[in-house]
Amino acid sequence: MRYGVGRWYSGVRGLWEILAISARPELALVMMQAPTVPTEVVDYLPTLRRPGECDRADARRRLAMVELDDVTHRHLSEKFLASEEALARLRGSVDLARSRGHRVEGLACFASSARMLRLADRLGLRMLETPPSTLGWGTKSGSRELFRRIGVPHQPGTYKPAHSQDRLVDELFALTAYHGPNTWLVKVDHGFGSGHGNAMITVSAPSRAKIRAAVSENLRPVNPATSRDEFLANAYSLGAVIELMVVAPPGARLRFPSVSLHLCAESAGISAPRVLGTHDQLIDRDQSFIGATQPADSAYRDTITAYANLAGGELGRLGVRGHVGVDFVAISDDSDPRSWRVSALEVNLRQTGTTHADRTAVLLTDAECQNGRLVTPAGRPVCYTTTDSLIKDEYRRLTPAGLITALRSVPALEFDPVSARGVVPHLWTTLTRFGKVGATILAQSVEECLHMQGRFTALLDRLASPAPAEPPG
Repeated sequence: MRYGVGRWYSGVRGLWEILAISARPELALVMMQAPTVPTEVVDYLPTLRRPGECDRADARRRLAMVELDDVTHRHLSEKFLASEEALARLRGSVDLARSRGHRVEGLACFASSARMLRLADRLGLRMLETPPSTLGWGTKSGSRELFRRIGVPHQPGTYKPAHSQDRLVDELFALTAYHGPNTWLVKVDHGFGSGHGNAMITVSAPSRAKIRAAVSENLRPVNPATSRDEFLANAYSLGAVIELMVVAPPGARLRFPSVSLHLCAESAGISAPRVLGTHDQLIDRDQSFIGATQPADSAYRDTITAYANLAGGELGRLGVRGHVGVDFVAISDDSDPRSWRVSALEVNLRQTGTTHADRTAVLLTDAECQNGRLVTPAGRPVCYTTTDSLIKDEYRRLTPAGLITALRSVPALEFDPVSARGVVPHLWTTLTRFGKVGATILAQSVEECLHMQGRFTALLDRLASPAPAEPPG
């Protein structure tokens, strides 16, 4: 969690659930947040739905915010498990709802964990994300084993985590003896995302002595803030797998598409996958996720959707449920720009960096995913760009309330529910504290979304600029 700005506040992404209150008049929602979310934000989000579709006063009454004014660097589940008062209030709400005959759906969360399961148990709820016992399929080794099991193309490498230098050297030796000199990625098996758990190593010959020296002296973590010793300590403690580094040949293009799924339990107890959307992820030189565009390029959209459905079907048979993201790499054929080679990279058994964007778009436009794209009931396409990486120290001068006011003063940027275009900010609680805000920008084309994203960034810069000093006298 310490890799990245404001990661401990990731639970605030879940505010997209507030939009469901206006979309579903039979729904009541109790939301847990820490730190607290400004009231202006909670009141603002439901106004983005079309006017007249829902009684907004009634919708607000069906939303209860249970919040802790806690800014410590702890997981949301830790904060609530430590507060008996909050637990009692939450359990009282659950018991009251059941006593009145309401159906309590369960506890939704950004990511499953043993600690989140304890929280669900304390509240007498079932957890809506995957059981912790299935999380091994979301590790690097579990993902690779899944792809091998179902026959989905993926990079050459290992399938069992190595926990020592000797094992790592042996595996690099075997891979080099078979595949020849190459650059490999060493990936910490679990607990790290966005490239923070990856390191590169180039092996020129199948020599154990040279490979051992390369691990000790030449292995380079992808994230420059991570030292080699720190990376290796994490790799040996948590285990690490090896994967052939993806390198695009001269003239070729490299893309990182993904597919968002949701696995819903059926009567037989097996979860069936439903495709929520496809994306082209924006990855920086440190292999960190900085945003995405939706939908993924049509050149490989059907391919990644088919592979993701295969993965989702197998995961459902293995007991997985809830949100799943499947990441890929696509390399173009320089002789045919419409031909792409696709390899699967990994599986995320949780909500991902695109979940809140997808759910926001669907709840604001009533769109459905058709063939990997979002389409409204009237047949209009819904495209979006999303980013978590609008970060500047100067943005600490901004407040959520001030940003809402500024958006309302720029009709070309504020989300318009009639035209289904505009900017919907997120990561509200990281704005003033860290100078970080996210945004999902909706329109009918990715190009228009990117144009509006540029205008929104310019608006942030203008708002964050210090006021000019008044002339003396």
